[in-house]
Amino acid sequence: GSSANTIKNNISNGNFSAGENSSGIVISGGSTNNLIVSNTANKNYFNGVWIQSSSYNTVARNTLSDQIYDVTGSGIKLDGDYHNVVAHNVIDSNPGYQIYVTGASHSDTIQKNIIRPSTGNPDSGIYLNSSNTNPFFLTTRNWWGSTDSVAVNRYIFKGSSDDVIQ
Repeated sequence: GSSANTIKNNISNGNFSAGENSSGIVISGGSTNNLIVSNTANKNYFNGVWIQSSSYNTVARNTLSDQIYDVTGSGIKLDGDYHNVVAHNVIDSNPGYQIYVTGASHSDTIQKNIIRPSTGNPDSGIYLNSSNTNPFFLTTRNWWGSTDSVAVNRYIFKGSSDDVIQ
């Protein structure tokens, strides 16, 4: 994996390459301490940003919207990661979840984002489904278009009863 890189001011629009790498920006293979900042990823086949098996990365001040794939097209996918920070992004109208956390992910911080679910999947804010035995996620201070706590709680789906959120 790579370390201490900055991915900044890029536009990924309509990435339809073969295979599962049809995401706007991909960080994988044990990459650490990378900064993904001020990018735009729209209408890519799978995800706007996909971080896989990597840790201590920051995804900030990006616009991630309208990914294409109808089931799992997410603004940000965290898969088997830990201690990543997702903050100050606009994540809007992706057909799957806006932020999709899976695999053995744990200890990730997701805060201060503007999260707007798609009209076709209106409760699709954050999907948390960690296979880690001790998962913890900080999901505070995101803007959902509402301050109603009942409505906001609908936007966070916990796939495992072990997932702890704050």
